[in-house]
Amino acid sequence: MRYFLLLLLFLPISVLSENTDEAKLSPEMTFREISESTDLPIKKLINILGLEIKDDEETPAQYGITKLQLDKAVTNYNKSRYNYYWGIVIIGMIIVFLSLALVGLIIKQLKWMSWIEKFSLKRKTVSTSLGKLISETTSPRANDIIAVITAIYLHELETREQNKLLLTWKRASLSFWKATNNIDMPNRVFFHGNRR
Repeated sequence: MRYFLLLLLFLPISVLSENTDEAKLSPEMTFREISESTDLPIKKLINILGLEIKDDEETPAQYGITKLQLDKAVTNYNKSRYNYYWGIVIIGMIIVFLSLALVGLIIKQLKWMSWIEKFSLKRKTVSTSLGKLISETTSPRANDIIAVITAIYLHELETREQNKLLLTWKRASLSFWKATNNIDMPNRVFFHGNRR
């Protein structure tokens, strides 16, 4: 565990302290190649250089950009790169927190609507000698319906099992005289053959 924690400590340090040698840039490279070698988005590079290009395969030399201007654009981006990242992170966090607040408000409104439904149901009042009785007529909840269906199913299952058990222990009455009519006895075969 200790080595794992040390690895977690040294990993960010090694990433931050890695040699940030800039790639050898040349005005003859295309904007796409420059973007891939420096991890600088093409649109950002074009924006920093103040150009309007139509194709990523064009070269800075076609627009009169020198190597010095390219190096300056890449170093400016590397200095302000974390500001762009933080901007994206902050915008994302604001969107998430606003959506959570909106969901919280919607849930509160839904609870309020269910409170209204409780009072909108009709109540029956009956006058007795003890006073007025007010009955609540509420619609059955889903859990109540499920409980009733489950009770009916379990009752049917229990009666089915009980009937199977009764059939196992109680046998139909059997008359041996009637049972002999269905079995071929030797005497019956002999007498039956002589009658013909």
